[in-house]
Amino acid sequence: MRADAAGPTTTEISPERPVATFRTVFVAPWQEESDVLNRIDQALRFSSDWSVVSAGPRALKDEEQPLAVRLAKTPPPLKDEE
Repeated sequence: MRADAAGPTTTEISPERPVATFRTVFVAPWQEESDVLNRIDQALRFSSDWSVVSAGPRALKDEEQPLAVRLAKTPPPLKDEE
């Protein structure tokens, strides 16, 4: 999943039963963080294929640190010219 103008992201789904965990790590300017979190939440809640039990930010896990560094070095997507 990629929120427009948010910058690089990666998504992971851990399908343990009875509850699957959906995790998105993204890089965005701090001014866009709230908007990106809202768009991810809305996209998850929009589907009728599952229900969201809880959603919200959390700190990176130690094993996610290298990924965060790599994403931070990735250029943001180009905006379409208007």
